Amino acid sequence: MLKYERGSGEAYPVVLIPETLVSGDVLGRCRDPECYRKEVYDAVGKDASMFLEEMGVGESRVCVMPNIGDYSMARWEIRGVDLNIVSYYSSMAMLCMLGVGLEKSVDRVVVDLSHGINFMVKAAYRAAMTSSRLLSAIMGREVEIVVYNSEPYRRGVETLEIHKVDDEVVTPGRAASRLVYSYYQGVHRLNSSVDVVKAVRIDRSHSMGREAKKRLNSDSHIKAVNKLLKIHGMQAAASVYFSLPLAALQVGANALRDVGSVEEAVSQLRGTITALQEAMPLVDISHGRVVRHYGGVDYDIVKSALAGTALTVYTMRLYRDFEGNGVYFSGGVVEAELDTLEKVVERLPGPLQFVSMNEIHREKSTEREESGEGPAKYLSESCIGHNVQDRNFIAHAGLERNLACRRGSRVRYHESAANGGELYRVLEESLRKTMRFLFGGDQG
Repeated sequence: MLKYERGSGEAYPVVLIPETLVSGDVLGRCRDPECYRKEVYDAVGKDASMFLEEMGVGESRVCVMPNIGDYSMARWEIRGVDLNIVSYYSSMAMLCMLGVGLEKSVDRVVVDLSHGINFMVKAAYRAAMTSSRLLSAIMGREVEIVVYNSEPYRRGVETLEIHKVDDEVVTPGRAASRLVYSYYQGVHRLNSSVDVVKAVRIDRSHSMGREAKKRLNSDSHIKAVNKLLKIHGMQAAASVYFSLPLAALQVGANALRDVGSVEEAVSQLRGTITALQEAMPLVDISHGRVVRHYGGVDYDIVKSALAGTALTVYTMRLYRDFEGNGVYFSGGVVEAELDTLEKVVERLPGPLQFVSMNEIHREKSTEREESGEGPAKYLSESCIGHNVQDRNFIAHAGLERNLACRRGSRVRYHESAANGGELYRVLEESLRKTMRFLFGGDQG
């Protein structure tokens, strides 16, 4: 069970129940997949929530999780699709947790793993940790996650001690930094860009599965999230990973211009989560005793898509927080004061954060200070020729092109680069090259 809390101390329990625990009686009444879906995944969750409320728990959410196993009353299995149950269970648990977290705008997550069996403890734990990082990056606030577990079950012991086994405060910057790896893991797996629908695995021989994927492809929320991912996801990840304040601001401003607002982006993400939950499970029933899952959601791929979206929203919040306060947007180009970039880079704690801080400080030093508002100059003039060690990190993202210039105390990208052109290409190339060393293999 999970308990979400807001700053007021208001708690909201979330309970994860495997379908194999609650669907035995349903199989006696249901002979078709639609009946099974409604009875197990809809009715059971609602009935359990009402029961908990009557027991004094208060308002709660019960999410029925996919499961497999061979029991006396029936057998549950996955057939015709390349998907393991741990991945499927983890993905649905994460979607449940993230959906509730965004809906309730929480800042504390309490996880009790005491009643989990076999793979469920690990699956629920990693889903809780990932959803907490996603929540922190998306909402731009700290999220505390506390984990409890019991002593091992022993025959004849009625009461078990419950112990706190983990307590962590997830900060938005650190969460975003970790999510870069989550995002690129999916890119590496697919050897291509990620999107939400690519996370869905189905047996194409079933018409219901084909219809489900068709609905997902046409869902307006998923379309919006996939568009955001395709245009800005890789660049948002690169700007966070390399601690590039000017690039992060430019990507955030571009994404904000496309979406309209941070709130709209979060709304589209919530709609996407709901669409995925409603599309699952995809089941078939054979002889009233065999429940076959012929579709599901791959954990690594959906986590990657959600991470890319969260990173883009993070850059959007970053730009919005500094807009008009040392950061200005005109003609599609962000212009930022060097003093402000120092503050921005503090919220980009990647492995090169201190390099970026040093380069900003050097750019501000007296020997490099320009007088007046003279013509804009390339920040990378000092690295023309063979003196590549003198490249300025914030000048052109520590990369390979003369993309930025400076006038007085302000820095900006050239207009042709800022609007999704050369800057976006260089950011993507640089992230791919770097991640090859971390993940191995050739990424196209």
